[in-house]
This record gives sequence, structure tokens and C-alpha cells, in this order.
Amino acid sequence: MALDPPTLLLTMLLVVSMTGAGCWLVWLQDRRQEALLWMGLAVLFIALAMAGRAALAFMPGVIFATSGLLLGFGLIWTAFRALNNHPPEPAVIFLPILIWLGLCFSPAFRTHMALRISLGIFLSLIPLSLAMGELWRTRLNAQILRRAVLLVMAAEILLLLQRAVRSLIWPHVVSARFEAAPGFKVLMLDLMGFILILGASIIALAQDQTVRWYRDHTHNDLLTGLSNRKYFEACLRRHIQRAQYEAAPLALILLSIEGLASATDARLRPLAEAITAACRPSDLVGRYRANEFAVLLPLATPQDAMTVAARLRQRVTGLHLAHSTRPGEALTVSQGIAVLSAPSLPMKAIELTAMADRALGCAEQEGGGVCWTADGQDLHAVPPLPA
Repeated sequence: MALDPPTLLLTMLLVVSMTGAGCWLVWLQDRRQEALLWMGLAVLFIALAMAGRAALAFMPGVIFATSGLLLGFGLIWTAFRALNNHPPEPAVIFLPILIWLGLCFSPAFRTHMALRISLGIFLSLIPLSLAMGELWRTRLNAQILRRAVLLVMAAEILLLLQRAVRSLIWPHVVSARFEAAPGFKVLMLDLMGFILILGASIIALAQDQTVRWYRDHTHNDLLTGLSNRKYFEACLRRHIQRAQYEAAPLALILLSIEGLASATDARLRPLAEAITAACRPSDLVGRYRANEFAVLLPLATPQDAMTVAARLRQRVTGLHLAHSTRPGEALTVSQGIAVLSAPSLPMKAIELTAMADRALGCAEQEGGGVCWTADGQDLHAVPPLPA
């Protein structure tokens, strides 16, 4: 059965409009995902472009529709940039539109149909290619969906490219009536399917990022970016069970930063970065209390733990951060080390933490950025650590 062109155009406008409305409805549920807002705007301009091409006279309709499509494709690129938390680039969005409008002032260009079609397609390939590059760089858990969307975008770019080349090689006469133009049905079906796939995909990709964001912030301390105490203690319990099963050593370091102004001191972020840099790749760093950090060291002997503790003090003091209440003095770091040596009696995470806490308490009482270690009930002051 032959497709009726006006019905096909109306169907395309309806599907595209519903796709944009769907993006906006999902965006209203979580307004952090600006990608959905930009995609909704992109779809709106594409629908307006197609409606304008059908409603306006031939040449004004061509100019308006191509400008709207270029703007829509530029906003699609902006939507994929938003997935990577990149700001919009208005200059890049509007550059293809300005080139198109500038050329439309030339009578020779307006009358050269094949050149007009080809250039419009080539200009639309710029934002689509940029959008594909942004999606390629996006970090997502849904890798299968990401690859599928990349394949769809690559196929659309190749399809548009062959249309542009074919228009130059085999020019044809275009009717003034949009729906009577050669290839109208294929164009409508292609555009409708492409927008529908992109809209559904970006909703799924944005939702994937939202789930990932909430999961990460459930485990992480917002101020420092390190593991929070709840997640750290859960990891500590698992590592203790594994260490006892494998008869492997394990160490825990609690360090207290003395001289911070408050629990929300802006210097906590650089301190967290310095502490992380001092640790081994296998170590887990977390924020334990307001001014305290914890470091879990799997497969670490007492000597390994003291070596890491020395690096921790060196990194923290190397920041040369001023003490908040004692002018002229720098922040100091006191450390308590607890070691689970192999073989060892069964021990719970709370017991190992209590050992490190007692050692840290002794270090804080002594003052001056010292370190104590605990092994069972025995507490020992570690010789002065090198600065």
C-alpha cells in the first residue's frame, strides 16, 4: 500500500514531537541531566523545520528548513556534550547556519539545486560528526547501548554522505511542493527513525549516568571524593575475611589532620588528593571522621604500613598548609597503625579499628605529628618518620 505523503509528514511531526516531549518529561524528574533538555530542544527545532518546509513557499521553505535542521543537529551535539558535562558551544552551533544563510544571499547558489542540497547535507555532517565524537568519549556502564548508538550515527552519516554525492553527480529537478519531491518518503522515514532512536537512546544513556551518579555518591564523601565511612567499613570487613581465609597480612592506618578550621574546610580536598597519592594502587582511602582519614592496606606487613605512613606524613606536610588556630605553624598529621599479622586469631573489623584508634589516640596525646602502632594489645611509638 502506497504511503500518503501528507499523512507521512503528519506522522513524522507527531513522532518527533512526542520524542521531544518524552525527553523533557524525563528531564523534569531529574533536572541535573541537561542532555535531555538539549535533546528536547533539538527535536523541537527539527519538527519546526519540517513543518516550515511544507507550509512556506519553495525557496523560503528550503532556507528555513535547512537552517532549522542545522540548529537541531547542533543541539543534538550539545546534548551529547552535556553527557560529558561540557558546556554548550554557541559559536560552533551557529557557524553552519551562518554559512548557509550567507550563501543563500547569492542568486547563483539559490538557483543551483544540486549544490544547495549537497552543501546543506555537508554542513549537517559537522554537528553529527562532533556528536559521534562526544558519545565515543562518554564514560558509561551501558557499553552495548553506546556502541549501538555509535553504529546508528555512523550509518546515518554515511547515508547523508551518499545523498550529497549523488545530488552532485545525478542532479534532478525538485518540485516546489515539498511532499512531491523525489525521495520525500525515504527522507521522512529516515529522519523519523533516526530522531526516535536518538531520543530513546539519550534517555537511556542519561538514566544510566543518573544511576551511576547516585551509586557513586552513596559510596563517596561529597567533600573529598573519597570513600565514605560506611562504604570503607564494608570494604574493611570483606578484606579482613579474605586476609584470615588466605592467612595474609593486612594493615589499617588512621590519620588525624590537626589544625583544620572545620569539618567542611576547603583544604580537605587537596589533603585527600595528597593522601591518595601517597598510597599504593591497591590501597583504599576513605574519610573516617571530620578531620580523620583511613587507609586500608591489603597484603601489608608492619614495615609496609610504616613506609606508607612515612609517605603520608611527607605528602601532607609538603602541602605547607597553615594551622587554623596557631599562626605561623603548619598542619600536623598524627597516625595510628593497626596490623593484622598472619597467622592471626579471628578478628572483626571493629576490633582492628579500635586498635588503630587507640594508637591514634596515643599519637595525638604526644602531639607533633607522630605515629603509633598497635599489634593486639601492645602499643608502640614508631621512631620519628622522615619528613
